[in-house]
Amino acid sequence: MCTDFTCYLGQAIGPLINIFIVFIGWSVLYGNAQKIATRSETRGLLDRTIDKVRTLENEGKIYWLKSSKNLTSEERSIYTIRMQHELQILEEHLQLIARRNIVINLSQDLFKFRNSTTFCSEKPERSNELDRVLSISSRANTICNRLEDVFISKYKPTE
Repeated sequence: MCTDFTCYLGQAIGPLINIFIVFIGWSVLYGNAQKIATRSETRGLLDRTIDKVRTLENEGKIYWLKSSKNLTSEERSIYTIRMQHELQILEEHLQLIARRNIVINLSQDLFKFRNSTTFCSEKPERSNELDRVLSISSRANTICNRLEDVFISKYKPTE
């Protein structure tokens, strides 16, 4: 039924096909693992950024709810400097997120958040502390929600 050549050809092609199928399987697995790792790393960075926003929100609320009569000029200056530094770190986190091809423009939201937390924070006489606290929470929620929305739109959840 089979000549020596056809039997030899069948025996040679069978293992080559198996090797080819294994190679394709490995490449598919590698691609999927790479996508999952990228999504995981991006999620971790996003979580750290949201934690930073929440930390700044809490520090801002605590500061603005303190009585202005109990704070020294030095304490007010330290708060302002520390918040400016932490906001700069937040902006660096957002730049890292942008490098992962998650495009989001938060410049206006960050400006409003910065103003809510630090504007007039060195003045001894302050008014509307409750309004300021509500503004800080509102701005922080806006930033966190926009970050989550953009992440979900890029990495759609599985059903």
